[in-house]
Amino acid sequence: PFLIAFILSLMIEPIVKLIMKKTKLKRKTSSIIVFIISFTIIIALIVWGTTTIITEASKLLENLNTYFDMAVNFVETFISKIDISKWNIPESVMSTIQNSAMEFVGVIINFVKNWLTSVLSFLTSIPTIGIYTAITFLALYFICVDRIYMLDQLEHHFPQQWVKTFAIHLRKLVKSLGGYLKAELILVLISFIISLIGL
Repeated sequence: PFLIAFILSLMIEPIVKLIMKKTKLKRKTSSIIVFIISFTIIIALIVWGTTTIITEASKLLENLNTYFDMAVNFVETFISKIDISKWNIPESVMSTIQNSAMEFVGVIINFVKNWLTSVLSFLTSIPTIGIYTAITFLALYFICVDRIYMLDQLEHHFPQQWVKTFAIHLRKLVKSLGGYLKAELILVLISFIISLIGL
């Protein structure tokens, strides 16, 4: 939680500085404003994502038998279109192939069903996610509000060379993280466009 809070604080720090510059507000007030906005957005995304996953997984589990029947009918139709006489395949072999295909479809359906059940169990039976989220937001708040104080304490309690080295690595980390997020955003955008065209 503290690492996530630290990364989030690095991401929203430019917004805090921008609000301080534009509105002439103190750092604490600007940090509280940005924190409330970030808190609202993240909680809304978490609630929306969790609700959507649970709803869709529940619907998929409910309709799994229908999908199984559709898959079985598809396999039967596909096999029935095969001209046995043309390939000179004995009926016993075709029957074995058909049974194997049905078993294979059943295995896939059971795998999907077990996976969806485990996902639902994970989402509904782990209250520690809420605790981690609360700790993350508390840490994020204190990091944003007391950033200057914490940096000042670091400079006073650590050798100057250590502080400079840490600052250099921190800037590299932020730059790398920004590049990674930018690349991920581009990939997500490309995937969205491809899916939009395909669907």
